[in-house]
Amino acid sequence: MIQTTSKSHSMDSQTLIQLIEEWDPGHDQAILLPEETQPGYWVGCPGVFQDGEKTFITYRRRRPRNLGAERGWHCGILELKGESGAYSTQEIWSVHKDELGTASMERFAIHKISDGYELYISYVDPADDRWRVDVIRARDLKSFDVKKRKPVLTATSTRTEGVKDPFIFVDNGVEWMFLSVAMAGPIDDKEAAHGTQDIFNTKFAKSTTAVATRAVGGDDWEWKGYVLTPDNDATWDGNTRRINSVLALSDGYLAFYDGKDSHEGNYEEQTGIALSKDLMHWTVVTKEKPIIESDSPSGSLRYIDFQIVGGALELIYEITRPDHSHDTRVHKF
Repeated sequence: MIQTTSKSHSMDSQTLIQLIEEWDPGHDQAILLPEETQPGYWVGCPGVFQDGEKTFITYRRRRPRNLGAERGWHCGILELKGESGAYSTQEIWSVHKDELGTASMERFAIHKISDGYELYISYVDPADDRWRVDVIRARDLKSFDVKKRKPVLTATSTRTEGVKDPFIFVDNGVEWMFLSVAMAGPIDDKEAAHGTQDIFNTKFAKSTTAVATRAVGGDDWEWKGYVLTPDNDATWDGNTRRINSVLALSDGYLAFYDGKDSHEGNYEEQTGIALSKDLMHWTVVTKEKPIIESDSPSGSLRYIDFQIVGGALELIYEITRPDHSHDTRVHKF
């Protein structure tokens, strides 16, 4: 399998799955801490981007509803620096949700192009209260101007009820954008579905994974549709199957996905594993239960992404703490 991406590792899927099953996240280093150690205060949804020998992370800070600057109010880009076996972070760019006129922002993604960088941003569209994805282009990672953003995928263009959380994977001349999508049937009460400005937190939609693709160096993304959907209401992931990251291994592709059994567990997802040979068709490995849990009441551990340093795989993820707040950690295998 010829790869044109750094998102690959020489190990096989069963070896990695065994390592994850033996993993204890309680011993991992926290690289980002929440503002307050109370429910509703989160820092996470990391998106990892390696540029040469440097690693950058997009991230989001959240506050509880009904505060002045609430929900996903701050997103930024951090440089992750290794120091004496530990890590520190330095923010190099950020945006406040008021700059977008939005109720909330969520996961961002960085992608390198021939003349600079693209930053894909997901946020609630103030026009219709549905999630959307835009792109901003700049010469360097410190120069993104949100006023120059352009639409990429919207609820209208994808014929869904919302699209967010981009992850970009490059393989054999094709760029793949994996996305979290609100999949819903006919909605008879639009106000109830979108009045909260987050349909993922309602009974009206399930969270599924979809993809869009383009040729390397291309401009426009072609919507391909759903690739991993919840298929059984009675399972632990019967409401949500959201792919966060994809890793090419010696025997195919492995995806880390977030799962949950109900919209009532939105924000406290747990991690599942799916395998594929072609990036379009996925087989869920974790049918009975999540592969890893936190020591919090919800067991939530979500938004796994990764970096590869000196051949070693390091997971970067958001986790719920025993005090119900969320922080961001690194796990080194």
